[in-house]
This record gives sequence, structure tokens and C-alpha cells, in this order.
Amino acid sequence: MRNYWMLFFPFLFLACTSHYSMHDFEKVKKIDMHVHLNTASTFFPALAFHDNFTLITLNTDAYSEDIVEQERIALVLARNFPDKIFYLSTFSMNDWDSVYWADSVLARIQ
Repeated sequence: MRNYWMLFFPFLFLACTSHYSMHDFEKVKKIDMHVHLNTASTFFPALAFHDNFTLITLNTDAYSEDIVEQERIALVLARNFPDKIFYLSTFSMNDWDSVYWADSVLARIQ
């Protein structure tokens, strides 16, 4: 009774008749959901766009780059490439144990 699920495997493989080749790489739309575009240079985005990628750049408090500067760069790139670059912002963890931390983070987000 437990092994009946194994009967479905052949059907799963038969359903996978279409496939991609390297010739399709530039044609297939792709999303890179985890990049850190910390420069306004368009070299990497241009390469990604050539390969049909949409980019989602992540800002983080872990880098030495200031989060305000990261967001500025992300906004510039997102405005220059509105259908191809998106970003996720972050907030500072400095003074996270302060009673004012949540209010300061909310004020920055708003």
C-alpha cells in the first residue's frame, strides 16, 4: 500500500518532454532574486539584461556600505531600469535594544 506512489513516477517523467538547451539561455526569462548592486555602474545589469534576467537587489546592514547609500544606488538603478531592477530595503540594527529603536526604524521606512 505504501509503495503505490511509485507508480506515478513514470507519468511525471513522461510529462517532462520539453527542455531547454544552452541556445535558449538568452531567450528564457529569469529572475535573480539575490544580488547586491552596491554601485551605480551598469556593467553587471547590462550583462544580466543581455541574458534576460530581472534583478532584485538586496540592501543589508551587514556591509560596510551605509544603508542610506545602498538605497540611493538601488533607487537610481530601479528608476533607470524600472522593468528590470527592483530592490528590497533594510533598516539599521544600531541601538536595537533602545526604547527608541522601533520608532526610528518606522520613521525611516515611512
